[in-house]
Amino acid sequence: LIPTSLDLIPEAKLNSKGNLFLGFLCPIDEYEVYGYSTSTHIKIILALEVPLTGKISNIENLLREVHREYVENLMNNFTPLNKP
Repeated sequence: LIPTSLDLIPEAKLNSKGNLFLGFLCPIDEYEVYGYSTSTHIKIILALEVPLTGKISNIENLLREVHREYVENLMNNFTPLNKP
């Protein structure tokens, strides 16, 4: 599931015109796969089992929030190194 969607990210980046949210990448089996790529080339993949037609802005906001939490965790001086 994930390797297939990672292969689609370079093409999605070209179509996103600089937007970090890559949008809908592809359907895989019963999942809809969405992507987000940060300016530091971190890729966030979201696979949804239930179609959310018309809810793209919610998906975009969720992926932005995941990115924000990731950055805040990296910047936290008290986060133990090499721990999940």
